Amino acid sequence: MNDYGTIITKINGPVCTITMNRPDKYNAINRQMAAELLDAFRKIRDVPEVGVVVFEGAGKAFCTGGDLSIFPSLAVHENSLNWLAHEGLDISRAMSSCGKVIIGKIDGHCLAGGLELALACDLLYAKESAKIGTTEINMGILPGWGGTARIVEAYRSSGQGKSSTAAGKIIRPVRCMTWVC
Repeated sequence: MNDYGTIITKINGPVCTITMNRPDKYNAINRQMAAELLDAFRKIRDVPEVGVVVFEGAGKAFCTGGDLSIFPSLAVHENSLNWLAHEGLDISRAMSSCGKVIIGKIDGHCLAGGLELALACDLLYAKESAKIGTTEINMGILPGWGGTARIVEAYRSSGQGKSSTAAGKIIRPVRCMTWVC
């Protein structure tokens, strides 16, 4: 795989590990990371030896969604928010279509767009200390990276999760398990 600036990719036999590597920013996704994630998930599709992708974040977070420091620059250009929405959705689609089993390894914060990317994984493993939530709602932003549909699907068997999601609350993995199992 390529050398990247904001992600690390390692292939070890049938397993590829993709690590978001901006720990000082809680792995918030900026333009560079978005482009690199998209590239990595598209390229891994063409590596027949790999059957499983472990998707994780470096440091104290899986991912906290879009990097808020780029938001002021998004207001300058008319279609910038569209870029942000489409970029995240493109990553989710690349994950869904890569043809590999993707295991999301959730440690620490998994918020906003980070949760949406986690929900694009086939399986999730979360530490008990993980913090999960659709916190973008607290800023008046709806989940836009495919998360709305995935959240509804995850909570289909129980209405309990919908209220926490709609309220933008941070929840723990143990509570999530009661909603989806």
